[in-house]
Amino acid sequence: MAASLTLLLLRARHVLDLTQSQLGPKLGSSERTSQRWERGESTPLPSQLQDLAALVYAGDPDLAGELAVQGGSTLEALGLVPPTPGPEVAHVVDSIVCAAAEAIDLSPRAVRSALSAAFTRARRLGLSLDVVEETLRAPQKPETTRKKS
Repeated sequence: MAASLTLLLLRARHVLDLTQSQLGPKLGSSERTSQRWERGESTPLPSQLQDLAALVYAGDPDLAGELAVQGGSTLEALGLVPPTPGPEVAHVVDSIVCAAAEAIDLSPRAVRSALSAAFTRARRLGLSLDVVEETLRAPQKPETTRKKS
């Protein structure tokens, strides 16, 4: 086991105010196993390092992040911090508006209010975007004309 992992375990024990004998049972292992971890004779399971990250997060978020990485995860994946936001929503929406505008050869400004009205109506009717998209892609039935009597 790398010396850095041994140091992480020592730091975690300090943050949690645990003895070497208390750490193993806290993570579902024996006292002797936790002693082996600190001597570098064995390594905690990835899931144990992830559990340890969750335990120390409140006291030392940076240490928790290091433990999560050692356990093959991230603080986000463990649900300890919110996911890092992706592209700004406004830019994504603008790209959708531009795609619609390009499809009908109009300016994005001309299309924006029509798209807003369409999405609002779909939401109020309880339709998901998947249902709307699927329906729009389906072949359209020819319109029937009514006979006048």
